[in-house]
Amino acid sequence: MSRKPSCCNSSDAGRRGQGIHIFVGSESGLASLDKCSVITAPYSADGKVIGTLAVVGPKRMDYERVIPIVDVTARPAWQRAFTRLTNI
Repeated sequence: MSRKPSCCNSSDAGRRGQGIHIFVGSESGLASLDKCSVITAPYSADGKVIGTLAVVGPKRMDYERVIPIVDVTARPAWQRAFTRLTNI
């Protein structure tokens, strides 16, 4: 029986739900990320989730700083502004 690592599932969870998802160490399901944390948030266009923004860092990262950055960056208003800036 094959099973996707939960790190891959974290992306799927982000696509189904809203908000921030945090995976610390072995919660990622990948041995190579055992000493890391992964913070994810889904992003959308036209009301449809089209991807997941993720930050991978050390377990002892500054969560109070990183979580709001991921949250704001994944919001549609920021994405529209970024798209306009890159199309100039």
